[in-house]
Amino acid sequence: MEITYNFRFSDYRALARAMHTQKRWRNGKILFWFVFVVCLFTPALLFLNGDSQRMRPAAITVFFGIAAGLLVIEYLFTPWVLRFNYRRFGLDGKSITVRLADDAVYASQPGGSSRIEWSAIVRFSRLPTHAFLWLNKVQAFVIPFDAFPDDAARDAYLQFIQTKLPLSD
Repeated sequence: MEITYNFRFSDYRALARAMHTQKRWRNGKILFWFVFVVCLFTPALLFLNGDSQRMRPAAITVFFGIAAGLLVIEYLFTPWVLRFNYRRFGLDGKSITVRLADDAVYASQPGGSSRIEWSAIVRFSRLPTHAFLWLNKVQAFVIPFDAFPDDAARDAYLQFIQTKLPLSD
């Protein structure tokens, strides 16, 4: 069973999103939003409770500044880093072939190919638009669902993977 597709930014973004579904990343996101809420609502609650006389305006500014900084990191800096790395690695439009065999997964792209035994793949996960065969915590074979000619081919491909690996996520 084999698919060939041209790698796009949406595939790279899906890989990043799938990395962030891992437990370590999920806990980081929870902590991020907790700190954001604390930084945003602590000065607001103090102000509404009439404690604005005791709390200097500079402290309120610091809390709001931290909250604004967290939003800048989350919605401006992180997407910029993602695009920067995508361009730096020269991934745009690379033709990638992923072939599944009984003994291993074979992948090729211009300039190289690899053979990975099923026992070396640590995890299989999927999002609504992609599936991933994880080699470690940051490297994975990306399998975009739109690379298949139809749903039956996609389902057969994914079912073959599930006979070799259990679905992790």
